[in-house]
Amino acid sequence: MADKKKILIFSGQMRGGYRWGLFAEMLNRLIEDENNEVYVLSCHKAISTICWTDKRKLFGYCRRCYPVCEKIAAELKSPQIKLLTMKKYKAPKFPKFETLEEALEFSYEGYQYGVGPVSSCMSISRDYNFDIKIHQKNIQSMMQTEYIMIKNLEELDQIYNFDEIWTFNGRAPIAYACLSYCRKHNKHTGLWEVAANDKKILVLKDLIIHEVEDFKKRVQICWENATEDKYEIAAKWFTDRRAGKRQQIDSFTKDQLKGSLPDGFDFDRENIAFFNSSIDEIYAFKSWVHPVFGFGEDLIRKVLEHFKDDANKHFYLRVHPNLRSAKKNNTSQMQEIAELKKLYKNLTVIEPDEKIDTYALMEACDKIVVCNSTIGCESTFWGKVAISAGKSPYEDLDAAYNPADYEELYKLIADKNLPPKAKENSCIYGYFLAVMGEDNKYFKVDSFGKGTFNNFTVNKRDLFLGDKKIF
Repeated sequence: MADKKKILIFSGQMRGGYRWGLFAEMLNRLIEDENNEVYVLSCHKAISTICWTDKRKLFGYCRRCYPVCEKIAAELKSPQIKLLTMKKYKAPKFPKFETLEEALEFSYEGYQYGVGPVSSCMSISRDYNFDIKIHQKNIQSMMQTEYIMIKNLEELDQIYNFDEIWTFNGRAPIAYACLSYCRKHNKHTGLWEVAANDKKILVLKDLIIHEVEDFKKRVQICWENATEDKYEIAAKWFTDRRAGKRQQIDSFTKDQLKGSLPDGFDFDRENIAFFNSSIDEIYAFKSWVHPVFGFGEDLIRKVLEHFKDDANKHFYLRVHPNLRSAKKNNTSQMQEIAELKKLYKNLTVIEPDEKIDTYALMEACDKIVVCNSTIGCESTFWGKVAISAGKSPYEDLDAAYNPADYEELYKLIADKNLPPKAKENSCIYGYFLAVMGEDNKYFKVDSFGKGTFNNFTVNKRDLFLGDKKIF
């Protein structure tokens, strides 16, 4: 008989039906192998500081999260599953930080403590350059959460000697603590996450969701294992996205006015469109920051400055629709955009809440410039010249021009005869986004947030066992 493999799984952030279903899917998958012993770790309120980005909703989440985790584990009635409960530990008082970089790089007792809290505060504020003083207490609280998690892992691992540790997503502080622990102790890591659509789950072994190099590996592996109709599948993904259909998440463009362009759009000029991204979502993960171009509006500023005396060129900045709340909060990124708007007459800014059609703008412009946005790859598919001046999951696929420095970037923008990259190259990334993940085996989804697993039924917020509402 093979040695038993000991696996620890920690759910965390189980604040609604769809995530409950993904946890049940993952747990069922782990017990498929009879040689797996699966230890389900329940927080059970041991973390009294903060485990989620929105502190206002924390206690509402807590009331639902750990009881559902325990209920699902118990209802499977598998002898392979054992429930473990976290202990409370007195966490130290972590230092106050003068800068974001100082907080981001902070380590304690050999563990990386900064990435989870800083990236989470970026999500809270929607600001990649938030005021460290305003979020000082949040960062310290999240680090205390990480400390409690790590101390539990240290003690439990001494007893059980886990082969693998699994958690959801990996970016929130309590989940990132699991990854930090695994890295220090050379443990195999497992992550699960939402996938290409509601009926799939993304399962990763020893790869991190948020690191660009790991992202690129996943794209290549997916293409190597692609089916014969891979180009047709990719084409459908691009077509559906342009049509505003829901894919992994709701479309950001579905409510835009089809065919609409900014007032005064002049087809007789050379029109170049910038499409930016939500920097706060990935800025804490430094692998996304290009060594030359950085990651932000500074790239746009330098291009505008270089071409400010070229009367035949006009630039458009389509601010990502996901930055609506960032505009409301007047974040650093939106302040930088407002400054560009004031300084440069050769720029038209399309605000995140404007209904201008993203794809009509792409079609009307001569060139598309992105930092890491997916629309760079999309533009190539639709026969447009795309320039990616930054890190992206498709940077090695020849699906866009990738300048090495600013001089090369300026030459690419100035070249009137620059041909688009081959459409087929863009399909590698399009195929990955279309099929990313594996079909669910146990969580049967009717629509987003609604489905069944084992004897449970879920909607977006509630859980039922048979006809009885649990949460």
